[in-house]
Amino acid sequence: MKSLFNIGILYKSMRLYNEMMKPLAKKYDCSSTMIDMLLFLGNNPEYKFAKDIVEVRGIKANLVSMNLEKLVDRGFVRVFASRK
Repeated sequence: MKSLFNIGILYKSMRLYNEMMKPLAKKYDCSSTMIDMLLFLGNNPEYKFAKDIVEVRGIKANLVSMNLEKLVDRGFVRVFASRK
């Protein structure tokens, strides 16, 4: 029963998070995914790659790619070639 309780808290937390992001998304004419990506990158500077957003945030790769392109076009993020 305890695991069901934790899932309920997680679900409610995610719903609350999404609701709180709506005004921010509207203000900057962005999708909630774009806002989520910006917040993730801003709060976690150790993650610098699109693959990090996919792996850690669990956002599908095609959505990360599409939204990252929009964020670049709007000047919210810059893309640099990685050095290997």
